[in-house]
Amino acid sequence: MVQWSCRRYALGLHGILQRAVKFLGVEVFCWDPCGMVMAGVTWFLVLWGNYKGLSYLDIYNPVDVFMGVVYQTLLGLAFACHFRTMCTNPGFVPLRPMASEPMVAIDRNEPQWVDGQLVTNCRKCDGYKPWRAHHCSICRRCVRMMDHHCPWVNNCVGEENHKHFILFTLYIFLSSVWALIIIVRFLHNCDTRWHHCVGNRPWDIMSLMLFFMEIFMFGLFTIIMSCDQMCGIAYDTTTLERLKGDTAKPAPSPMQNLRTVFGATENKIYWVSQSKNHTPRRRRFSVDVQV
Repeated sequence: MVQWSCRRYALGLHGILQRAVKFLGVEVFCWDPCGMVMAGVTWFLVLWGNYKGLSYLDIYNPVDVFMGVVYQTLLGLAFACHFRTMCTNPGFVPLRPMASEPMVAIDRNEPQWVDGQLVTNCRKCDGYKPWRAHHCSICRRCVRMMDHHCPWVNNCVGEENHKHFILFTLYIFLSSVWALIIIVRFLHNCDTRWHHCVGNRPWDIMSLMLFFMEIFMFGLFTIIMSCDQMCGIAYDTTTLERLKGDTAKPAPSPMQNLRTVFGATENKIYWVSQSKNHTPRRRRFSVDVQV
């Protein structure tokens, strides 16, 4: 009787978790300890930066209220993009073909056309490896158009979540610039005895310096990453392909490449939205990913 009750409780909890996962839009989650710690550190630093940025604003000043609303909006969008990047299927290739698609013997060194795609056999997955897919040793899966595995988002950056990753870096950069403006405005509004505003305690001065260092490092890192990613998309190359020197292939126009990642639509507002890009770059395998 007790075992039956525990089993019913476990099944009920599993159903609740499944509904929660579906509601949040979680497609995958990488159970890598290092990646989970790094993603947690990212969330902590962003939350701490949010707290420090708001602490330098005056809630009775309309300008400061406006700056606080913009700051919260940028960080909220950054959080959303980070979550989508972390929990979106980056483009995993199935570990085995569908039942209706028998495995075709392929030479590992000689690509062949299967199901409309140029594929080889992956030495680690022992399955189909489409053209321009790479195997991730952390996720232990082949990923279509894999750019790199990012520990800060605890997931691979590939065909399906590349847009969310770039938006995450852009929103963090804009948040860092806005936080710098908040600090400059805060110090400018102080008199010559700025210790009266910051405080005489060592921690008050140290926290201001740490906050400045955080937004400077975050802003510098994300703008470099954003420019590198945008250049790679414009010239239709990934980070792994550039590292391997595999860039000798015909590339469409930069605008066409950007549309394949951000959305093939004339409305550029869609490009900065959280909507997932459904523009296929090629015919894909059917993927069934379990969380």
